[in-house]
Amino acid sequence: MAMPDSLPALSANGRRLIEALTELPRVWLTAATLAGAVGISRRTVLRELPGIEAWMQAAGFHFLRAPGRGLLLDEDEEQRARLRALLGQAEAPAAFAPQERRQRVLLALFSNAEPIKSYALAHELGISENTLSADLDAVEAELTAQHIALRRRPGVGIWLEATPEERRRVAGAMLKAQLLEQDWQEVLDGKTPSDTPLAALLDPDITRRVGSLLRAFDRDEALHFTDSQFLSLTVHLSFILHRLRPGQFEGEKTIAPTAQAGRLTERLEQAFGVRLPQAEVDSLALYLDAYSGTGEPDSREMNLRYLAACLIGGVSEATGVDLSAHSALVDDLCRHLRPMLLRLENHTYIENPQLALLKAQYPALWQTMRAVCDEAAQTLPVPEIPDGEVGYLAMHIGAVLEQEKMKKTRVNVVVVCPYGMASCRFLSAQLTRDFPALHVVDACPVRELQADDLWARGVQLVLSTVPLPIEYPNVRIHPILQEQDRALVQAAIETAQQTAANQPSAPQTRPDGRGTLRYAAELSAALLDLVANVTVSHVSVPGNRDALIHAAAELFCTQPQAVRRVEQALRRRETLGDTYIQPLRALLLHCRTDDVSGCRVGYLCAEPPVYEKGQIIQGAIVLLAPAAGELPREIMQAVSALLIEEPELIRALRADAAGRAAALLEAGLSARFRQDMSRSG
Repeated sequence: MAMPDSLPALSANGRRLIEALTELPRVWLTAATLAGAVGISRRTVLRELPGIEAWMQAAGFHFLRAPGRGLLLDEDEEQRARLRALLGQAEAPAAFAPQERRQRVLLALFSNAEPIKSYALAHELGISENTLSADLDAVEAELTAQHIALRRRPGVGIWLEATPEERRRVAGAMLKAQLLEQDWQEVLDGKTPSDTPLAALLDPDITRRVGSLLRAFDRDEALHFTDSQFLSLTVHLSFILHRLRPGQFEGEKTIAPTAQAGRLTERLEQAFGVRLPQAEVDSLALYLDAYSGTGEPDSREMNLRYLAACLIGGVSEATGVDLSAHSALVDDLCRHLRPMLLRLENHTYIENPQLALLKAQYPALWQTMRAVCDEAAQTLPVPEIPDGEVGYLAMHIGAVLEQEKMKKTRVNVVVVCPYGMASCRFLSAQLTRDFPALHVVDACPVRELQADDLWARGVQLVLSTVPLPIEYPNVRIHPILQEQDRALVQAAIETAQQTAANQPSAPQTRPDGRGTLRYAAELSAALLDLVANVTVSHVSVPGNRDALIHAAAELFCTQPQAVRRVEQALRRRETLGDTYIQPLRALLLHCRTDDVSGCRVGYLCAEPPVYEKGQIIQGAIVLLAPAAGELPREIMQAVSALLIEEPELIRALRADAAGRAAALLEAGLSARFRQDMSRSG
């Protein structure tokens, strides 16, 4: 049988998939079914489908793909036999496609501590040493961007020059980038797809146990990680524990810099019988702080909010849309910026799978966000922001821009999109823009879905970008809506409208269980106490920041023992990181202490200013709050936000206008907590 001329290239996996199609029944098949028949991941099937379709069309066979139905080789047994014969005549493809080959080069480099001989690696991959050299050039460029050196020396071999921590950081980021959301649950269950090259760096049993431990920790600590964040932490910890041997306790006992990190460290060490290196514990604390978003009013948080305010202001100016009325936008941006800045500090870059569609379908939004981020990197002490991160920031702000067009909604839905909060919010905004009948009740991770909970909350429909593990009315769609998605959603809305039933509303309570009336009364009393005690003081010829710290301890305390305790607490804060806030040219001195009866806000004017390390310290903001309770943390977080977002407040404090500052605080805090306080009326 003669082979048709000019058939497209076909990969090894593509050939295996076509052979499997000829053996399977003549019915619609899902990608997952086909993946199981061949022994590869669903992700690999999806990647190979365009090439398979092109080859089949060129060869004259009927191969069909339909959203919601799957794949179909629409040929009888005679044609299938012809197809198998044609595959037999085709030239055998290379063992691996170029991208997969380079991934396997990286696997070999990360898996071996000793140099690898180039001829041995070329032989293993079935390529020439010249081809391997070209692959190494491409790999080296990728590693250099991650601040890892690739060394090549004739007679010695090829190796990576990096610390164990750097190896785990980069390998983990690369592994996560290879896994689509459909594979994540398999990874967490200890079933890493065998065709993923970097899977050899994960011990399936360790990964499964870490995932189980983190689920319990996530639930106990109420962290509410997205699926992406949860996977990142699981992979990171699995790399650490894969290297450590149970029963070996080298070095001193680890000390966690935060209580939350300490609790997780203790669980991991007890479960695996190891002692985590101090550097890894410190890194874990930074990760939890970045992703859990506690929002403590420290200098890092205030600089973060200043960056968010600059981004919002830049977009508002460029689009002519006042975004300041959307008070939640700053908080949403900060939730992304915290881990983003941590990633950039560690030279870890994430892919944004929706970036190409975002650029194509929202070009004005993309160009505006790119320009605003470039300006921020030039004027603020932040690193250059890569395109993937800019895309996520554009999704956050794009969601608010879309909300300007929203109309009343009627059908209650929950949105599920494991790419992260930015994708969830952007998808939610698209849905409410295109379908005025929709009311997006919530956006949550796949693993938190419970049918009983959805029913109790009156949710009529789940709109998800991935298959759901529960039986509930749902529609599967893309993170950036396509035309076929809109048709499916419209049909589901019409069905839901016909069968909708009103559900009784649950009594309003706060997440911590307090009734809203009691909470409102406590909140109102605490805010009145705060504004009544705003204090401004002068520190003459302070000389250095030590004098400012001592003066801060005396600002709201009179007893010598109380002053000593507060001063010690403020100095402990200094050891955790610089407290200087560049936009305000002031120190942020804060702590929680039992030596104050309520939240306190003060300002110390340094006369003259303190000069150190190229910084001008014109004064110090003093924030003290009672040690117990969640309410003081909420209030002081709001105060720190106002100091950044309301420039007149810091000007009033510097001018020794305590009354004016108190009035501004009262107005700003009342606006932020108006809904909560109104429940006491």
